[in-house]
Amino acid sequence: MVDYNNENVLLQINLPALHLMALHGYICLGLRHPKTTGPSRDIVLHYIDVFETLLLNSGLLDEDDVRLIHKVEMEESKKY
Repeated sequence: MVDYNNENVLLQINLPALHLMALHGYICLGLRHPKTTGPSRDIVLHYIDVFETLLLNSGLLDEDDVRLIHKVEMEESKKY
């Protein structure tokens, strides 16, 4: 049985960049929910930053895109 609390268990995921872009969007959408709080939220926010860096490096997003994403997410989060 896998010990899911063991931070030494690492997984690698290979996926097309556009799939990562979709995953990023859906995770951002989920983070808008007011009950998405606690330590696990900080972990997810870290990976949102990682995803954005990967998408920037791939050329699928530029700095203006990331600023717009952050603006929209901030505005949408205020609705809840």
